[in-house]
Amino acid sequence: MNLNDDNGYTPLQAAVSYSHMELVVFLLASGAEVQLGDNEMDTPLHRCETVECAEVLLDHGADMNVRNSEGQTPYDVAIEDENEELKTLYDNLEAEKSNTILEEENEDFPNGIECKE
Repeated sequence: MNLNDDNGYTPLQAAVSYSHMELVVFLLASGAEVQLGDNEMDTPLHRCETVECAEVLLDHGADMNVRNSEGQTPYDVAIEDENEELKTLYDNLEAEKSNTILEEENEDFPNGIECKE
């Protein structure tokens, strides 16, 4: 399941690269490792080309902040590939994460004092 070929590709990375969603879902349900990198340390999320695929990988624990051997995150790869849909997804997820952190910080302040951005 998590065996690599000569390039370090796993079956999950191959399925992701070809946007074969049924196979991606099957492999994840069968225990494929979502964070396993290839020889360039690209994870399946680095190889992802569609929002649908990225959402499935993220729902299964993919880390959008992991860096490959060139120091790129999946976000950086989306920019390099001019994939606006993925870039927007990652931007929105980062914004949601920032809002959650601010909300949690606001809960820590007494007497209704709020933390501002």
